Formats: sequence, structure tokens, C-alpha cells
Amino acid sequence: APKFSSPQEAVRWLDGKTLATPQGSCAHRFLGLVIEATKIKPAAILNQSIEVIATNLRAGKIDAAVLWEPSVSRIGDIVGEGFARIVATGHTFGISDAGAIAMREDFIKARPDIVEAWLRTELEAQQYVLDPKNWSKVAQFVKSQTAGITVPMAWFSIYGAIPAAAGGSPIRDEKPFVFDQRVHKLLAETYVYLHQAKVIDVDKPAPGALDDSFARKVAQAAKAPLPLGIIIAQDLSKLPK
Repeated sequence: APKFSSPQEAVRWLDGKTLATPQGSCAHRFLGLVIEATKIKPAAILNQSIEVIATNLRAGKIDAAVLWEPSVSRIGDIVGEGFARIVATGHTFGISDAGAIAMREDFIKARPDIVEAWLRTELEAQQYVLDPKNWSKVAQFVKSQTAGITVPMAWFSIYGAIPAAAGGSPIRDEKPFVFDQRVHKLLAETYVYLHQAKVIDVDKPAPGALDDSFARKVAQAAKAPLPLGIIIAQDLSKLPK
């Protein structure tokens, strides 16, 4: 691919190209929204796993891929293997995404004590990830739990600043911990998307399916502020070796 002057130019280049992303994933949703916003028409959108995408990018069998961290940092040109370039992110198009914990309703009713203990652990983990003094340790933890991810790749995937010219955001991550208004809006949009993509059979959550009451109770007991905090994207000069 040529060098691009902006993320928007990079996305326009995708018109008529062969792309790959895991179908039904957050990346697939992002790609669909970008196509809707920009009216580009890729020649093909292949449903491939992260491993296959990495192999096909190396071999030049696909033109581009839409992925998530830490795979992006691993194969990318900033701290990674360098056979792909990071050219755009959700920040460019105002598209956010999020992760959540799902539990069975019967389990929640039977063992609310375990639910609270689990969420206390999650709260402490998020606080640990947010604390700058732990950042190098967090990267080491990620390396130990993954294959092919180095400490610099792991650190960059959580804390590192992607250049603005490649779509980087000043904020690398946010930890709301509960379902605030923005999260509810995102989840509502995601249900619609997954239904349209024929990944799920419904276009909205069942009554009571989105329940952050335990999370709020745990945060209150811990005297934790909500949201828990944000991670400001860090300059490469702070990258651990």
C-alpha cells in the first residue's frame, strides 16, 4: 500500500481491495460502520481468524485487515513485526467498542456471593491496570499469557500512543466499570448490528439482561469512583524493553 496522508485517505484506498476480519466480531462491526459512513466497496471481505489474517498479510494474499489489540500491535509497524501498517482506528470515525462480563441468570441467583467476589476481583484488576506504577508488570503478565507477544507489544497495545496521522486517540482506554449512558447506547447499537449480521436472533437485549447492580454495589463498598479512570496514550519513549 502507498503512504497515506490521513486515515480517511487510507480507508478510501480500500475501495475495490480484498479485506479480512473475523465475522461477527467487534472488528467486523467497525468495518461495517466505516463502509456505511464512507460508501467504499471492497472487492471482498473474507471471514478469517486472526492467525490466518496474519499469515495472509505476510504472504500478500490480502490487502488489509481489521483487527483488535494486542494483534494490531504485534503485526503492526510501530513496535511489532512490521509486515502491516496501522492506518486508521475507531477514533477516526467516532466508533467506540467495549468488553463486558456475561453470567448465567441461574448462576447469579444461586450464588450472588461468587458474583460479588468475581466483580471485586475485576474491580481490583482494572484499578491495577490503570495505575502507572504497574504498567510494565501488566505488559509482562500479558506476555506470559499469550504466544508471540513481546513485552513492548503488550505495553503498547494497552498504553501506547498511535500517531494521530494513523487515527490515534489521546485516550487509549477507559474503565467505566458499570453500564453508563454511553455504554447502553453502544450496546443497543451492537445488538442491532449483530442481528443484522445474522450473528444473533434478537435486535435488543432481553429485559434484565443488562444488569450492573452488582458492579455498582461492589464499587460502592470499595469506595471506588465511577468511572474508575482513563488511560492517556503514552509516548513511545516510555516503552519498556
